[in-house]
Amino acid sequence: WIVPRAPQVESACFSAEHAMGAFASKLVPKDAQFDLRRAFWWSCGHLVDAFTIGVSIADIVTDVLVLLEFKRLEYTNFFMASSAVFAVSQVSYAFLFTATFAAHHAPRM
Repeated sequence: WIVPRAPQVESACFSAEHAMGAFASKLVPKDAQFDLRRAFWWSCGHLVDAFTIGVSIADIVTDVLVLLEFKRLEYTNFFMASSAVFAVSQVSYAFLFTATFAAHHAPRM
């Protein structure tokens, strides 16, 4: 299907920029759209970070709740195994975090 385009109609007021002339270009900087896009993606990055933090906290809370449930039900073997896995995972996450971000910072003396 070929949709015919409406003919261009000349009107008395083409646009705000045309009507205001050079004054309009002084009101809105040329890189305003770039600033809006940068602000949008900056906000999206912070939302993703907040979501990641929330999921990480929920993960730890649910792991601890499962541990407490095993202990309450007196599943000693499951409790000990889950405690060991939880401890190893927390130590490995701490090591990974330190190894990742410590390389960017010089030691203070």
